[in-house]
Amino acid sequence: MKQIFLLLLVLPALASAQDSLSFEAPVNPRPVVMRQSPVIKIAPLSLIDLDATIQAAVEIPLRQRLSIQQEIGVGWPRLGLANYQKELTTAQKNTLRSRTEIRYYFSPELLRKGLEKSSTNGFYAAGEVLVKRMNVKGWRNAASTQRHIYGLHAKIGYQGVLSSKHPQFVVDVYVGAGFRVVSVRQVSGSPVGPNNFVHNTGLFAYNEPRSRFDPIDRLLHKPSMAAGVKLGWMINSGQKVKRK
Repeated sequence: MKQIFLLLLVLPALASAQDSLSFEAPVNPRPVVMRQSPVIKIAPLSLIDLDATIQAAVEIPLRQRLSIQQEIGVGWPRLGLANYQKELTTAQKNTLRSRTEIRYYFSPELLRKGLEKSSTNGFYAAGEVLVKRMNVKGWRNAASTQRHIYGLHAKIGYQGVLSSKHPQFVVDVYVGAGFRVVSVRQVSGSPVGPNNFVHNTGLFAYNEPRSRFDPIDRLLHKPSMAAGVKLGWMINSGQKVKRK
């Protein structure tokens, strides 16, 4: 009987001691990730291009690590910082440039831990389709010519935030190579005259007129390079959601 009485006294003490030594494992909160966001960009270096344009782009995330980017540039006479050709000082040139790009991001999590694997940040590879059209009025003998360029480029680049304090602002740097097809034709005015071609040798051998805007009777196939820097703004960068 005494043993039962002592056991009843000891059990509450043991229970109390066990409570003091035990602990609850902390509950990990659901990870917080940055929402996928479209990115609006400008290309400041397009103002010093040979065919200067005001250029802007929109990048839209797709499934997983893919995104699509559409870029448009518009140029008009006297635009730009480069004196591209003295012979165009009296001519009027208008330029329209379009770049359509599909991107695949290799390592979006290298930028910061809070980004989703499908976020539009990090190192990427891209394929690009280029279309550029230039209309020149008042060319030789008051002629009007059109120079059309169609190109394909394979590119690599990196896109990341400029500052951790302002994650909505990004910089996009890329380089690439490919080929382009060039067409130049006269649409009005007196005939410019016979073509004066320069023969280029190498991996891509081609004949090219001495002036970029002299009409030619066949297509030119040329190697092409692409490089640039864009500054962008992520529309939804400040919104955070919990992963389900």
